[in-house]
Amino acid sequence: MSLLQNSLSITNHINHLDDMVDRLHRNFTVFTLIFCAMLVGAKQQFGQPIQCMLPAHLHRPYWNNYGQYYCFVQSTYRLTYNKTLPNANSRTKLRASNSWVPVFLTFQALCFYIPGWLWITVQSQGTLDMKAVVSEAISLKATIKPEDRVKKLTNLVHYVASMLKLTMTTNVHRTKWYWCPLDSVNGISVALYLVSKLLIILNNVVQLYITETFIGFNRLFWIPTKISFMSTYFPIITFCDLERQFSGTVETNTLQCVLILNFINEKIFFILWYWISLLFVVSLANFITTFVQCVLPRYRKDLVEFYLQNGELNDEEWFSLKDEKRLSVYVKEFLGLDGVLLLRFINDHAGAIVTRDIAVSLWHAFCQENSSFLICHRTAPKVEESEIMNTYSAVRSPTVSLNRS
Repeated sequence: MSLLQNSLSITNHINHLDDMVDRLHRNFTVFTLIFCAMLVGAKQQFGQPIQCMLPAHLHRPYWNNYGQYYCFVQSTYRLTYNKTLPNANSRTKLRASNSWVPVFLTFQALCFYIPGWLWITVQSQGTLDMKAVVSEAISLKATIKPEDRVKKLTNLVHYVASMLKLTMTTNVHRTKWYWCPLDSVNGISVALYLVSKLLIILNNVVQLYITETFIGFNRLFWIPTKISFMSTYFPIITFCDLERQFSGTVETNTLQCVLILNFINEKIFFILWYWISLLFVVSLANFITTFVQCVLPRYRKDLVEFYLQNGELNDEEWFSLKDEKRLSVYVKEFLGLDGVLLLRFINDHAGAIVTRDIAVSLWHAFCQENSSFLICHRTAPKVEESEIMNTYSAVRSPTVSLNRS
């Protein structure tokens, strides 16, 4: 039970940089696979995975126990389609591999866990620690006192704005990630997140393939019409040759055995194949959705504008919000792809209200540093985007940091 609790604590480790599809892979699927591996392993080691029928002259308690253990350790062979016992040379090929099922399920759980773990580990090494920001946003949601909430919100926005400006003005990532086309729009974290999504999709395809290879199917996309078809690869009725030394000769007895464990294995892999197939479809759709929301400029702009229009803006800030070029600078240069992805994580874990407050506060900071352009915009509406960007880049504010958790 303690081992199961430890496994559950690993899969339920707090990870605020994910969505529902990520949690289906990293938490639910991993826990389910570990549970199935422990169930099968416990049945093998502590239960009675096999029941063999011994001849009448061997039907004694000690021979019965010996025969059960012998056939389980030596493995068994199944009956061929023509209902005849296979010869000695072909029996080895028909021996079951159910003893490897717990190892195989554990390996699958590890494969489902790795993509999310890699994404969190690599992203935490970047300039903007998204995990710390989302954690602070969640604590902000739970803050009741208005003065404490304002203080937390101010510190959080100050940190995010400082890190976004630092990334943009000093080109930190461009020297390290020069191979990434998303670097020019502050999108390294988005690139890493999309790569983790691709790894999840690739893992689903590989899992389908190795699952079918393990259980013996000869093509990738098969549609079983009958559950009994699985019994070919997880036979329930098998045979075992028990050799016994008797009066200087070797007596061979063919025992008929029932593998109850294979009935469990059959159902596990039958459900597992369909579950991974569903995960493949869902993860593919999720990758497309994430790419559209975080990479395509139109959808990024609409998402940010939605939060800003629902926030508390003064007249000047509302007036500047209608300036397409200024809003484009805010979305493309200031927030960048990583900033939009961060707002997406905050919305998923802290709620829309906290996300709106943070987005509006970031817009406040952006407008304050460009207040001169807000005034001259009334008389000269055609302000070049590059001019706004140059003025904004000339402003430097001290950076603050959050405690990384």
